[in-house]
Order: sequence, then C-alpha cells, then structure tokens
Amino acid sequence: STTFGNVTINNSNGVTLSVGTTVAGTLTLTNGVVTLGTNDLTIGSAGGISGGSSSSFVVTNSSGVLKQVGIATGASTNKKNFPVGVSSTSYTPVTLANTGTSDDFTVRVTSQMLLNGTTGSAFTSERVNRTWLIEELTSGGSNATISLGWNAAEELTNFNRASSFITHYTNS
Repeated sequence: STTFGNVTINNSNGVTLSVGTTVAGTLTLTNGVVTLGTNDLTIGSAGGISGGSSSSFVVTNSSGVLKQVGIATGASTNKKNFPVGVSSTSYTPVTLANTGTSDDFTVRVTSQMLLNGTTGSAFTSERVNRTWLIEELTSGGSNATISLGWNAAEELTNFNRASSFITHYTNS
C-alpha cells in the first residue's frame, strides 16, 4: 500500500488505484474520478475529504471500499461525506454521522438491489437500483445517522420517493 499527505484530484481522465492507498491529510476532489477496483482508499484519522460532486468522486466498481478512520462524536469529526458511485456517471453519495463510540467506517456501492443483499435475483420495481454497503470496523457502540443520494434515472418503475426508506438485509 501507499500513503500520501494531501492529495488533489484534478484530472478529467480520472485516476485508477493500483494498490491500497491511504491519504493522511485531505483528499480534495476537484475534477475527475478515483476508481478503486479491488483496492481500498483510506482517509486517515487526521484527514478528510474536501469536494465531491457528480464530476469528481470515488468509483467503487469492484470490492474496493472508501474508508474513513475515527468517525466520532464532536463538531469536526462526527459527520463525514463519502462521495461515491458505482461508475463515472453514477454519483450516489453517503453522509454518515456517528454520535456513538469512535469507529472506522467503509462504504461501497453496487449497481443493483438484490433479493439476498449481495446475491439473488435483482429487484425490478419500487426501489432505487443501488445497494450501499456500509460497515463499521468494530461492531456495537456506533450510533450512525445515514443519508443517501442517487440519480432519478436509478429509480426503478413505481418508485415512490414520499414513502422511501432504508432497509438492512439480515439474512432473511
């Protein structure tokens, strides 16, 4: 893996990680995407993410995750943005606030919503056609509030925004 201080992404062609990478300082997303593939991108406990938009975010197109270390209670540390998407044209960000015990969180998004969470047949109506995989490093102690964003084109037939909610697959 590779560790950097501050990193700025300002390249309309984007960049693709070839190894796991840690940003100890600030990851500034100005223009272009960072494609993870199977590699993780970690933002250190003293770091953060600046920017993030439909033209500059982190693409989680395989098993690689965007990880932020030490999200905890406190004005500057409890709310973190995870500017992610499944492709360079699908910006589907997550905002996570943790008012519980400090923990590391990972986020990855996939391009469908499947019957058994990450396997099974794909839903074809009444849902957003994305799955956000959000995990904490240490189970218990976290008290997270999560907000998700998506594009209207990712809403399947008969989706009703007024009655939308987040679900958690629990093996049943």
